[in-house]
Amino acid sequence: MTRVKHQLLIHLDYGDTLASLEIRYSYPFSAPHQLPEQAIAVPKAEIPGPIKKDLDYLYRQMRRRIPAPKRVRLPHAEIVPQIRPAIMTVVVQDQQRHAQIPLARLYYHEEVPRLRSSIEAQVRMGPRDFSVSERAAWERLRVKTKRMAWEHYTQLVREYFFGA
Repeated sequence: MTRVKHQLLIHLDYGDTLASLEIRYSYPFSAPHQLPEQAIAVPKAEIPGPIKKDLDYLYRQMRRRIPAPKRVRLPHAEIVPQIRPAIMTVVVQDQQRHAQIPLARLYYHEEVPRLRSSIEAQVRMGPRDFSVSERAAWERLRVKTKRMAWEHYTQLVREYFFGA
C-alpha cells in the first residue's frame, strides 16, 4: 500500500488565449469528501514581475518546440497550416507523477482557415527536456506558486487545522 503524502496537487495554466494566470490545486485523496479543484485567477496585469518573466520565458521556449507544420496537399494546391499557440500547463506538484516532474505542455492549434480546419496538438517537456535555465525558471515558479496555493487553501480551511 502506497502512503499518500498530505500535499496539494498544483498546476498552472497560462498563455496568450487566457486573460489571467490560473493556479489550480486540489486534494483528491480524502475520499469520500475530496477537495475539488480550486482556481486562483491572477489577471495578467497583476502577475508579479518575477513570476511573469519566468512564465513568459517558459512559454517562449515551449513555442520554439512546436514542429513546423506539414503542407496540406489538395488537388492542384498545397497549403501550409498556420500555428496558433494556446495554453501552457506547468505541473508544479503532483505526488502521483513525481518522477515525471518538472512537466510542462503547450497546446496549440494547427489551422487552415480557408478550409475551416483546426487540429489541436501539444508539445511536452519532461524532466530530461528542461535546460538548466528552463529548470531554474520552473523551480522559481514552483516555489512562488506553491506558496500562493497554500495561502489560498489555508484561508479556505483555516478553522479546521489541527490545534486551531
